[in-house]
Amino acid sequence: MVKVKSDANNQDYVRGEMKAYSEVFSLLKQQASVFDIDQEEIGLADIEPERDLL
Repeated sequence: MVKVKSDANNQDYVRGEMKAYSEVFSLLKQQASVFDIDQEEIGLADIEPERDLL
């Protein structure tokens, strides 16, 4: 089992990672609209990146 230190560097890393996921999900939602893909059908309808990931 790997023990993760809870320090400022780790917190910055986690914040950056969550920001990246937020950007990816935002892009997926935008592209689904562009390609006329139902967001519910691909499981994106109930995801709000700014609310859920930041």
